[in-house]
Amino acid sequence: MKFKKKKILILTSLQSHHQIFLNKIKNEIDYMIIKEKLHINPKFNSEEKSLLKKQKLYEDQYLKKNKFLKFKPSYICKNINEKKNILRAKKFNPDTIIVFGTRKINISWINSFPKKMFNVHRGDPNYFRGLDSEFWSIYHGMYNSLAVCIHKIATKLDTGDIFSLMKIHLNKEMKLHQLRLIMTLKVVKIFKKLIKIKNIKLYKQSYKGRYYSTMPSSLKKICEIKFNKKCKNLK
Repeated sequence: MKFKKKKILILTSLQSHHQIFLNKIKNEIDYMIIKEKLHINPKFNSEEKSLLKKQKLYEDQYLKKNKFLKFKPSYICKNINEKKNILRAKKFNPDTIIVFGTRKINISWINSFPKKMFNVHRGDPNYFRGLDSEFWSIYHGMYNSLAVCIHKIATKLDTGDIFSLMKIHLNKEMKLHQLRLIMTLKVVKIFKKLIKIKNIKLYKQSYKGRYYSTMPSSLKKICEIKFNKKCKNLK
């Protein structure tokens, strides 16, 4: 039986891992992409340049190896919460909205699409909410909380009911600069489940994890050393 493609609105900053995500799902959906281009920088240095360079190279090589397309957004904006984006979304009339890599979605979005909005979170929100969750998991030595999930968007960041959560299993060959791509491929699996289910079942979070902001670059360097050592020492 052939399924009708669902209309999916994707709100994203369209970085290299988002490009990988889109290439993996493009044939199964009708889509519109709104790109938020304005990056909100914290008052401290949060970019560990060496790690970022290795991460981007790894993801770009994956894109090239698989001969993936480079997606262009349907619309570009400075702030995803601009009213015109909600009007664009209403005109598109999506079945589902996926938020993947933008600022916090405001109440106007939630009120306009109360049952349709889902967020991609690179972490287990039962323990880590907010930004750089994978780094904070590593920093605190909580490797069992390395995970990705898709959850419903709520007014309080990363507290919405969960559709599905997948743990990240480490191996001896893994390096930290590879982690974001590994997590993205897990997100693809969760998303494909989401769009094929007619009656979506959600479950409440067991706990409301602590909120963390962006991690300073000096701590990210520590995380890289800790993570790579952890994986190397696995039996």
